[in-house]
This record gives sequence, structure tokens and C-alpha cells, in this order.
Amino acid sequence: MNFELIMIGTGSAFPKHSYNSCYVIKSHGGLMLVDAGGGNGIFNAINESGIKLSEIHHIFITHTHTDHILGAVWLIRGIINMSKDGESCGSLHIYGNSSVCNALRLICQLTFLALDYELFRLKPKWRCIC
Repeated sequence: MNFELIMIGTGSAFPKHSYNSCYVIKSHGGLMLVDAGGGNGIFNAINESGIKLSEIHHIFITHTHTDHILGAVWLIRGIINMSKDGESCGSLHIYGNSSVCNALRLICQLTFLALDYELFRLKPKWRCIC
């Protein structure tokens, strides 16, 4: 089986001219985003790499530093908005240890509209897997 590694972001936690740590492992079975960088720049970074948001169904977050996890908050929010707009976005599985899952849930709870957070929390096809 062939794999392709697509670098979306590299560098330090405070890059000036690139996106934070973020890459995709692509195979015939689909793709997995590893880490999600540090903010809403994830949308441009993913788009520039030739990947569509609707193609992302698996995210592995290595740890809770902001330059690895905050982009996931934006991706979840984007997927919720796609769903509310009637666009098909499929499933989203987020993998990480319990600290990652707890942090991601808390950040989403504190920053999303209450109805959006409930949609994320209750929708079985969007889930954190610890």
C-alpha cells in the first residue's frame, strides 16, 4: 500500500511565515490529519494543500499545546456550519489521549454557541475517541 505525506504546516510554535505543526497521511483508504495547528489559518493551509474540508474524517492530535489543537476547534466549527448549511460532511473521528479529548471538549464548550456545542456533543458521527 502506498502512502503520501502532505505537509500542511511545519516550524516552531510561533511561526511568522508558515502554519503550525500539521500534516496529512494519505492512503487508498482515505486520509488522516495529524495535529491541526493553531487557529483558523487551518482552512487556508488545507485548501492550499489541495485537500477539501469534506475529505477530513480522521484527526489525530498528539498533545494539547495550542499550536497542535486549536486548529481542530476551527475544523469542528467549520464542519458544524457545513452541516447546518445542508452540505454533506460525513463523519469526524478525533483521536487522542484523555487530556486531548477533555481539552478539546472544554474549548468547544466555552467558545461555541450552545446549540452548536450540543450538536457536536450529541452527534454520534462526530466524536472524540480517547
